[in-house]
Amino acid sequence: PIELEFCPVLGEKKQKAWVYKKVHEEVGKSFQLTKELLLRVCLLKIKEDEHVLIVVMHHLISDGWSLDIFFQEWSELYANYEDKSKRLIELPIQYADYVIWQREWLAQGELEKQLSYWREELSGIPELLSLPTDKVRPKELSYKGGIYSFE
Repeated sequence: PIELEFCPVLGEKKQKAWVYKKVHEEVGKSFQLTKELLLRVCLLKIKEDEHVLIVVMHHLISDGWSLDIFFQEWSELYANYEDKSKRLIELPIQYADYVIWQREWLAQGELEKQLSYWREELSGIPELLSLPTDKVRPKELSYKGGIYSFE
């Protein structure tokens, strides 16, 4: 489901701030993996003929390859919105095909080969890697990152 929000009547500068605030709110929401879709779409209506589309997806359902396809198809649909006869070209390979190939490959003994290889490679490593830190590690992690720019 696409969520639709209407922008309050604001000056251009305040309008941009409102849009940025909405984008940050959407991006900042965590996904409840067991309760909701892993894709959120929000359409902000700025003016009668001006909209901002916010698409937020969990990394579990996206990678570089799938994002290329997603945006290519979205652009095609948008460009051909008026022409309902135009259809997307069906992809020759779907994710389900990859899953089937992967299962077949693993069923042919590859799983045991891979497990054996990694058990050998990782044997004897320490269970916990203790690195020196400049701060005391918090009892409860926040998982909030930050951006630090420098030249």
